Amino acid sequence: MADKKDNSLFLYTALIFIVAIVLIILAFFGQTRINKAEPAVSPEATEAAAATPDTLQGIAKSASELSSENLELLNENRELNKRLNETKTELETYQKLLDAYDCYSRNDKDGARFLLNEFDYNSLTSQCKTLYDFINTNIQ
Repeated sequence: MADKKDNSLFLYTALIFIVAIVLIILAFFGQTRINKAEPAVSPEATEAAAATPDTLQGIAKSASELSSENLELLNENRELNKRLNETKTELETYQKLLDAYDCYSRNDKDGARFLLNEFDYNSLTSQCKTLYDFINTNIQ
């Protein structure tokens, strides 16, 4: 009876050992297959990817330059927007003066007088004041 027990214990141990060897072999071939499937990394790419202090300083310098350039462009953009708004206001003033002149040319003095009363004379440019004065003197 003791022989049967020892024999079955030996068979279980041998079976576990064989399964372990098969798993090791499968793992080896699986790892080899995975390594072949990965793309090769060239030494040049490794060197380029390495972050050296010079590279980091160059990046920081570029970022600083781009940041200052961005600030300059933002300031320039604000100036241009300001000038655009001033030009729009001036254009609206010219349009109103042209409407007043149109009324004057059609002998609609009341309409021209009404349109001229909307203006603040002191805020007009010299060209606008000339046209304003011309219309204002001729409608009275």
